[in-house]
Amino acid sequence: MELEFFGGNCFRIKTKSTTLVVDDNLSKLGKKSIQSDKTVAFYTSNNVFDERAAAQSRLSFVTPGEFEVGDVTVNGVQARGHMDEEGKLTANVFQFMHGGQTISVLGHVHPDISDEVVELISGTDVLVVPVGGNGFTLDPVGAASIIKKTEPNVVV
Repeated sequence: MELEFFGGNCFRIKTKSTTLVVDDNLSKLGKKSIQSDKTVAFYTSNNVFDERAAAQSRLSFVTPGEFEVGDVTVNGVQARGHMDEEGKLTANVFQFMHGGQTISVLGHVHPDISDEVVELISGTDVLVVPVGGNGFTLDPVGAASIIKKTEPNVVV
């Protein structure tokens, strides 16, 4: 799998036959969307969902679940969003699997991740963690806490 970063929390994941895009809200940031009729879009929360970008894709998901998209298996679970009250679950965490490799994307989650999220992403090959603080993303301490709990091979 190839992983390409476009800014914000937007990533493209490609295999030989499948192209997935995560959190393409680039048009809201003044950039050009990377969606096309060949891509499948995944959004880690309604906060980053971009209806115009999603409409350009072949299919879009803003809910957790288990999906087969071409040659990629996707598992998603709900998580507490970064600014959510305790018990409220407005974010999604996705894990993408292909050919024995896994890429997990956290999105804008609260640093207190649930056991279900830990179970999904523990030992992943690549963990994508948005860090910045300032209320919308994890600060470095919160990110480090999640990384210690899940022990990924590589952190982006």
